[in-house]
This record gives sequence, structure tokens and C-alpha cells, in this order.
Amino acid sequence: MLQNRSRLYVLAADGRRRHLSELGLLYKVNNIDIRVLIDVGAQILEMDNFDLAKAWLVIDYQAQAAVYFDADNKPIVLY
Repeated sequence: MLQNRSRLYVLAADGRRRHLSELGLLYKVNNIDIRVLIDVGAQILEMDNFDLAKAWLVIDYQAQAAVYFDADNKPIVLY
């Protein structure tokens, strides 16, 4: 986490500075080759963790699986 590649800030907005949708955010982080997304409840509001993980796997076709936490805070692997 302390390496230079982990010190990048990405504004969750489009070219007109408008808030990105959840899918827009996933496409944006995928385009800049981000492989880990940690959201503590502040950015992704319209999707639950399962739907987000499923969408991530559709967008990032190189990812073989996604790990997320379910409603009981249990880690789940989605292939």
C-alpha cells in the first residue's frame, strides 16, 4: 500500500466534473488498470456488493474472480 503506484487519487467524475455512476466508476478504474477497489460505503450507493462484484467481472474481463463481503460481513468469492 505504501508504494508509489498506490498513492494515486482518481476523481470519480466525468470530463464535465459530474458524478460518475457506479458503472462509470468501474469503467474508469478499469481503464487506468486499477485491480483493487475498496469502498467503505461512501461512493458506491446504488449497488450492493454482489451486484458490484458481478459488474466488475463483466467490465474487467481479465479478472478471474472478485472478493466481496456479504450482508453478514462474510467474505465471498465470485467467479
